Amino acid sequence: MIKNQEQIQDRDLRKPCKRRSGKIAAALAFAGALLSSGPIDAQAEETLPRQSITMKMGAAYDPVAKDVRMLSILGSSLTLPAGLKLGATAGLSGSLSSPGQFNVEEAKLNLNVPVAGPVFFDLYGYNSRHFGVSKFSFGGDVGVGLPFGAALVGFEHILDAGQMPVYGALALDAIKKRLSISLSGGYVTNCGAGTAGLGVRFMIGQGLPALSVHTMTIFNRDALLFADTRAMLEYDF
Repeated sequence: MIKNQEQIQDRDLRKPCKRRSGKIAAALAFAGALLSSGPIDAQAEETLPRQSITMKMGAAYDPVAKDVRMLSILGSSLTLPAGLKLGATAGLSGSLSSPGQFNVEEAKLNLNVPVAGPVFFDLYGYNSRHFGVSKFSFGGDVGVGLPFGAALVGFEHILDAGQMPVYGALALDAIKKRLSISLSGGYVTNCGAGTAGLGVRFMIGQGLPALSVHTMTIFNRDALLFADTRAMLEYDF
């Protein structure tokens, strides 16, 4: 997800922003992650819940902290009557750079609500090592399904850093049912900084896992403050 490269960080704000900016990176990329599977279709006529389970396994690298870790994430999505969709994920990671060190990779809870036609909104809470959010934080977005994917705008409040970013995101179905790309951009309203991210998801074949790669960065005009890249195999059940 490629974000606008804000270059407005003053010297007197650079140090506090540097300490906190890594923690708000998720705010500007999480939307793309939510859209990695494509736009959500409202199915108002559906009367019975339908559940799906996803397991993700892979590795990640943080070049700023020079940390390599293995990770495993389990997710569940439940489609409810009236087109509501409730999703949850939880995962753990272990550092290869510091053997024996294990952490919560992420925990997410998301409610997707269809509004009218292709318009929908999400309410969610999450924390994520990949996106730099330590404490469970909150956000929401409004989006629209498009013939080639989906687009949305959103706002978050990151509790562990007090940041309040706004963002936009776009999910592209580059090759129908085969390749999707997610992009996003945003601005941290109370700490001038730019971020950039890109996600790619490739369906290998029927009955085979999908391969996903996602990179998240945050920076000012002088330095790269936060970065994390993870590659995963995704199994759907």
